[in-house]
Amino acid sequence: MSPDNRTDTRLGPLPRRVRWRGSGTIASLTLVLAAGMASPVTAVAQAMSEHVSATSSTGGAGDKCKHQSHHGGKDTCHKGPKGATGATGAKGPTGPTGAAGEDGATGPTGAAGEDGTAGLTGATGATGATGATGATGATGATGVNGVAGYQVVIESNLPVAAGGVAQEVVDCPEGKKAIGGGFFGFVPEVVAFRSFPQGADFEAWIVVVKNTGSGASAFDAYAICADVDG
Repeated sequence: MSPDNRTDTRLGPLPRRVRWRGSGTIASLTLVLAAGMASPVTAVAQAMSEHVSATSSTGGAGDKCKHQSHHGGKDTCHKGPKGATGATGAKGPTGPTGAAGEDGATGPTGAAGEDGTAGLTGATGATGATGATGATGATGATGVNGVAGYQVVIESNLPVAAGGVAQEVVDCPEGKKAIGGGFFGFVPEVVAFRSFPQGADFEAWIVVVKNTGSGASAFDAYAICADVDG
């Protein structure tokens, strides 16, 4: 044992950590030594045992004390076991409702979502029922008489001098009217000068040609005749 941890007495070195407390321990040691019933070592051992019993009982029920220092140190004691939890008290009355809080600030507008995919083409619907036949419309007004009895009258091989002008009147048959006419030149140099119907009733077609060439030539004149009522 280190010298720092013992105390010299007539009974021999004793540990410094043991703090003798209570008159009961000292009295017990005195009685043992006075009676001469044991050696000093035996007496010290018995006294320490009684001291431990005495210090264990001085803390009260459930307390255990530890001795720290013989020179002025404080004793440290453990607390006793925790007592039983008491019964829960009755529920108190409900407090008044608090005032409504202020409205929060409006949050920012979220980003626009992506365009959705195009839907599938729907199936073709069934054909509807045939509608009722509409009423017959009113009869239209009578139109003018049409053209009938077409006939083409041709006057052939008509002469035309070089650089000259020639005229031919093609008459339609009795009762028909000229609705058109013209000519056929034998050479490209023979060109039309005039071509028109004759008279108020268009009974003939007049053709006037010009020969632009240096030589004499010929042409054919014709009239388109038809039966025209009115």
